[in-house]
Amino acid sequence: MSDANLGSIFQKHIPKAHWQRIETLVGRGTPDMNGCLWGKEFWVENKTTSGWAVTFETGQVAWHEQRIRAGGRTFVAVRRIASAGPRRGAACDELWLFRGQEARQLEAEGLKGDQPVIGIWDRGPARWDWDHIRKVLAG
Repeated sequence: MSDANLGSIFQKHIPKAHWQRIETLVGRGTPDMNGCLWGKEFWVENKTTSGWAVTFETGQVAWHEQRIRAGGRTFVAVRRIASAGPRRGAACDELWLFRGQEARQLEAEGLKGDQPVIGIWDRGPARWDWDHIRKVLAG
C-alpha cells in the first residue's frame, strides 16, 4: 500500500483526463502521475499515512520546486487512512490535497502544519469532491 491505491482512484474518478503512471526509474524525485485535462498538464505525487507525518523520498521536494519555477503545475495528494483506537481516535479515510509548492513545509511539519491546503475530504474515495479536485488539477 505504498500510495494507498491513489493512482487508480484518481484514474477512476477523473476518467476524462489522460493519465500516465510514472515508473520509479524515470528520474529521481519524479511524481507518481502525470495528467492532462482541458489542455492543462499537471503532476501528482501520491502519499499515504496513518498518522500526521508525510514522508518524501530524496529529490521529490526539489523536483516540485524546480518544476514550479519552470511554470509547471504540481500537487501532492495524501491519503490518510487510520483505524479507530483509544489513542488514535475515530477511524478515517481522508484525501488531503496540496499544491506542490507546499511540499517542503509538508515534509517538515506534516498534515498538522500551517501550510495552505486545497482541501480535505473524508469518508473514502466515493465521497471525496471529485468535481472540485478535477477543477483544481486542470486549473
